[in-house]
Amino acid sequence: MPTDDAIGGHPDRQVLVVGTTVVGAALALLLRRAGYDPLVVAGGDTPSGSRVTPLSPWALAALDAVDVGATVRSRAVAVRGVSVQGTDSTAPTDAAAVGDLPAGEASPALVRTRGLRRALEARLDGRRCRRDTPVAELSAREDGVAVEFTDGVREWFDVVVDAGGLSPPLHPGGRRRAEPATLVQYETGTDDGRGGDRIRERWHDAALVQRLPDPGDAREWVRVTAPAPDRDSAADDPLPETVVPDDVAVPTGLDGAESTTVRQVRVFDRSPSPGSWGRGRVAACGPAACPVAPATGFRTALGFEDALAFVRALTRSDRSASAVVDAYASGRARRLATLSRRAGAARSDHDYPVPDAAASPLAAVGLLRTVALGPALCERLAALGRDGVR
Repeated sequence: MPTDDAIGGHPDRQVLVVGTTVVGAALALLLRRAGYDPLVVAGGDTPSGSRVTPLSPWALAALDAVDVGATVRSRAVAVRGVSVQGTDSTAPTDAAAVGDLPAGEASPALVRTRGLRRALEARLDGRRCRRDTPVAELSAREDGVAVEFTDGVREWFDVVVDAGGLSPPLHPGGRRRAEPATLVQYETGTDDGRGGDRIRERWHDAALVQRLPDPGDAREWVRVTAPAPDRDSAADDPLPETVVPDDVAVPTGLDGAESTTVRQVRVFDRSPSPGSWGRGRVAACGPAACPVAPATGFRTALGFEDALAFVRALTRSDRSASAVVDAYASGRARRLATLSRRAGAARSDHDYPVPDAAASPLAAVGLLRTVALGPALCERLAALGRDGVR
């Protein structure tokens, strides 16, 4: 975490954070703790996120660093175990069971996303958080970034960070092309009364079904993650609010679910590279850089890692702003490559079912899910989680 001895020892830079998302709010608070005074503005059409956010022990520690951890824990449910069924939907018994978390390990938690966002935003200075003037246009130049807001005001910043608020996301050199959605998450509630403090998962041939305890109720949230139904049109046409996965293809996924209140989240096809996390004076954090599926349970933790890595790069360097962004972007790309490589190498150490990468677009979900469950699966994955930001 940024320490007090770093405050005052770094170049003064004007930072704009675009996106009043969970990652954007956490980044702004980390920047403030490091001695900066960032401006936070709303973005364009920020995609709706999942109703429930998993928080790893590391993510909870990041929240502690900005004095939000205690509030979030009071609103969360601690997860004590995960039960899993394998990829063969006809298998009569569990192919894998994560079971209870090891003694002495800090518990992950589930919190309602809205409550998490409110807890973070309550710590932000209202004077430096503008929700009614989104970014209309930005132009990265040699000596700064010119930002024009929707009210016509034009300001200059040393660095701009897209925290999920620029729609579509921007590269410094122009707009990204429209991207097809490869995965869709369907999420709805069920009143089967199970609740509790365990997550239940079942892998099917073309879907992952998860039942997550509600942090504030005895009900559960049913989350189904599957390939987008029509890749050719998914980028242009919004998915109908009432569409749910075929209950034949996903036999047990929607038992008792409220099919009329389904929420959908699309995960776009973007292969991460150093440029995904930033170039020039424009950086990106969280899903703006690396669109990880919420089903991994690692999406928010990875976004917090991005935020902390950016603050470290900005605080510990007297290089130019563009060099700071380049160093941050390269480091994040290396970190993700390390996660993927080591998680793949650890597959022989555990029984969690990870789909074949050559046959399923859900393979990356399964691989990152093992990272999120690392302490309960094997020592190699536990160590990978403890490595923290690189």
